Formats: sequence, C-alpha cells, structure tokens
Amino acid sequence: MQVRSRALGALTLSRYRRTSPPFEQQELELAQNLADHAALAIENARLYRATDQARQAAELARESLRRSEEAQRQFFDILKSSPGNLAIMLERARLAAKTGQLGPLEGTVRENIARFDSEADPAEVF
Repeated sequence: MQVRSRALGALTLSRYRRTSPPFEQQELELAQNLADHAALAIENARLYRATDQARQAAELARESLRRSEEAQRQFFDILKSSPGNLAIMLERARLAAKTGQLGPLEGTVRENIARFDSEADPAEVF
C-alpha cells in the first residue's frame, strides 16, 4: 500500500487450500485497487488529524493573543485615567517580584494588582 511513493503497509492475500489455483490477474488487480484505496484512506485520516491539530493550535494562539491584547488595553486605559497610576503599578509589581508573589496573571489588570496587595479590593484599585 503506497501513497505518493511512500509505503504505508501491505495487503496479504491467501487461499484456504494449498490445492487452490493461483489468483487470476483480475483478482490481483482488484486487490491492488483495494490496497490503493485503503492507503488513500489512511493518508487522508493522517492529514485530517494533522490539520485538526494545527487548527486547534491556531485557535489557542488566537485566544492567547486576544487575552494579551485585552490586558494591554486595560493597562493603557488605567494609565490614561491617571498618569500617577504607573508609579503605583510599577512599585507593586517590583514588590510582588521581590517577595515571589508574581505568578501567572489571570483576570483583569485591576484584579491582578489587587492580588499583589492583600488589603486592596479589585473594585477600588485605581
């Protein structure tokens, strides 16, 4: 069984009895046709799986980019609302990194900043 000159497997033919006559040319051609179709089906399944995995990876990357863009937008919205917030955010991030509290960011920018300051309420940050 081949696809594009690449071997994918083999199809074996046999008879029940040793006294059976050899396969006729028409039977061999039918078996070859069956093997060719099986090889194409196997290759199509492989290509479908690879395409599906690539699609899933692209969807994950797109979602990650969307979250990153949203976090960036929130960050700059906060900075626009009050330029003094930059110093506060940088100091809190420095303290969080120093104390080992800086981990993966989840949620909104305000929630992450409040997480670094245990007394802060996310609704009251900025």
